[in-house]
Formats: sequence, structure tokens, C-alpha cells
Amino acid sequence: DSIPIHRLAKAFERNGIPMSRTTLNALFHRAAELLGPIERRILELVAASSRVNADETPIHIQAPGKCRKGYVWTFIADKLVAYVFAESRSGDVPKSVLGDTKGHLQVDAYSGYNVVCVPDGRDRVGCMGHTRRKFFAALETTPNEAATALDFVLQLYEVEYLAAERDIVGTDAHLA
Repeated sequence: DSIPIHRLAKAFERNGIPMSRTTLNALFHRAAELLGPIERRILELVAASSRVNADETPIHIQAPGKCRKGYVWTFIADKLVAYVFAESRSGDVPKSVLGDTKGHLQVDAYSGYNVVCVPDGRDRVGCMGHTRRKFFAALETTPNEAATALDFVLQLYEVEYLAAERDIVGTDAHLA
């Protein structure tokens, strides 16, 4: 449920399972330690993939006096999803995950991905979801043109859904 450990301890207590925050913290850290090799392998497989999708999401981190900002970076490749937490939105995270690997990287226009894309890295692939948002916003000022563009995006989405349904994604049939 993505709740802090102190709230989890209170929930256990309400359900008749007294458990100290110290114990829960120790279990959390031990689980992270045991899962470390799996995490590293998933990140290796993501980096080895020829097609990777990535995005970074800001989150609030509790700190004395006020919250500070952190980021959860998401990398998707094949049927794998890897999450990397960082206190920064710099290109250090994509660089640490993807390094000097080759292939396609589907991301938005954020410049933090440039470090793995230019000049000799991955080919940056645009995201139609981000493109669609702009046309959706344009409905207010240019409704006819924006609606036409949104119809084209919808047709593209339909092609993608059919390709996935037919299990032909990435093939010549998909391109046709």
C-alpha cells in the first residue's frame, strides 16, 4: 500500500500483531539485501534490451521541517520493469542504468536522457502519449485541426493494439 513503516506498525498493532518499527525496518532492509541480485539482473537485462521505455516521476520524501523532492525512474524493456530511486533528476540515472548500450529509448523530451542518446548512444524514440496531450490541449483553440490530429493518434493506437493482440509487435507485418 506504499505506506511508511511507522503506519504499518500501527496497522499491525490494530490487528493484534504487535511489531516494533525497528523490527519492520530490519525486515525491510534484509529483504532489500536478499533481493539485490535480482534487482541487478533485471537492470542488466533492461540495459541489454534493444528497446527501452523510460520515465521519471517526482515524489515527496519526508524530511524534518518539510518534504523534499525525489524521483522514481522507471525503465521498461520486454516484459521487465525496473525502478530506480534517486534524489536527482539528472542524467546520472539513465547513464547508470543504460550506460553505453545501443538500441532505442522511448522517452519524452526531457534532456536528462541525452547522456545516453547523443551522439553515439541509443536512438531516441518519441512518445505518442506526450504528443497526444498537446493536441488534446489544443482542442480549446483549434478544435478542428486538433480533432483531426487526435483521430490520427487514435488510428495509430488501434494499429498498436492489434499488433499486440496478434503478437506481431516489432515484425515486418507490424510495420506494414
